[in-house]
Amino acid sequence: MLRWLTAEIFLGILSLLISSCAAVYTTSESAYNISGIVAEQRTNGYVLKIEAVRKIGNVEAWIGQDNWLYITIPDTSINVKQLNSLEKSPIVGKMHFFRYQTAVQVTLQLKEKFDHIDVLRYPDDNNIYVVLYQFKTNM
Repeated sequence: MLRWLTAEIFLGILSLLISSCAAVYTTSESAYNISGIVAEQRTNGYVLKIEAVRKIGNVEAWIGQDNWLYITIPDTSINVKQLNSLEKSPIVGKMHFFRYQTAVQVTLQLKEKFDHIDVLRYPDDNNIYVVLYQFKTNM
């Protein structure tokens, strides 16, 4: 059975649909998967705790040229303004974020040299831990 709508009713329904869709796509803190990055000093280096609001897949991290730390986080979104607070850390100089279609790359220029890096995950914890080791000869 075919029913007809007046233009006024159709536009009213269309307006409701558009406003509800717009509400879904507005940016809010809960839309971000990474809520912060905290640097904690340890006796043999540092731990970068990447605070995640949900479990995230395989994270890769490595140190490249000029002491840049690259952290690739798949299927995630970040709040750049919130994460810029890490710049006050004693080990981070410059910081850049790159958003790709399938991942985010966090790049940090480290002020100190590190000998080894590990990415640690725990089953009951959403957070990602990037551990930067310094052997005694560098300290």
